[in-house]
Amino acid sequence: MNLKEEITGQTTKHLIWSEEDNTYIHKDVLPKLQHLKELSQSNGIELVILSGFRSFEAQKGIIEKKMNGTRPILDDHGEAKNPKDLTPSELLESILRWSALPGFSRHHWGTDFDIYDKNGLPPGYQVQLVPDEYKEGGPFYKLNEWISELTSQDKSSDFFLPYKRDLGGVAKEPWHISFSTSTPQYENSLTYNFFINFVKEKEIPLKDVILERAQEIYNRFIKAYFHYSTI
Repeated sequence: MNLKEEITGQTTKHLIWSEEDNTYIHKDVLPKLQHLKELSQSNGIELVILSGFRSFEAQKGIIEKKMNGTRPILDDHGEAKNPKDLTPSELLESILRWSALPGFSRHHWGTDFDIYDKNGLPPGYQVQLVPDEYKEGGPFYKLNEWISELTSQDKSSDFFLPYKRDLGGVAKEPWHISFSTSTPQYENSLTYNFFINFVKEKEIPLKDVILERAQEIYNRFIKAYFHYSTI
């Protein structure tokens, strides 16, 4: 087993393909996810995965599309920014509010998922994954309240919401769940030295800016959202 490849989204050998969810899932997480779905159904919620595993190349593609304007870069109010109006440093900061660097997305691990409630979908509605959808009056408010209650009362030790609060790095993502009991090996291995060495060896968009601000980027956008890390 190559832990480095698992951490950075360069292998699926530790994952199982789920036809039902249309994504790869960590082998230890699959039964826990199924249990969570069953719990949701008993509360009138149909939990569906919109985005699960992403490879290094897939995450890199997201960043590149945001840089060239073919995928929107949103501000904290959901308004689109024009990448041409931003300096390289501003562009990096704006992208990292909503999207992880390739090699450092929790979606690489098969333990993290973006979810919504199919029962809350209005006819013809297209899920956007924006905070307003999970606030009172939004289609997924019921899901958000239910997930928040589970985590706040510690009724489930299997998962948590890594982006429940805005800590000055990644924006709040009430749709992002992580199966915490399966992530310590990844978090504890994703040290600053691991981060900086990987950035240096790979072709990553905005690489020069990342290296200039490496310690800050690591602390604000990666380490701050670890759950069990001892580093």
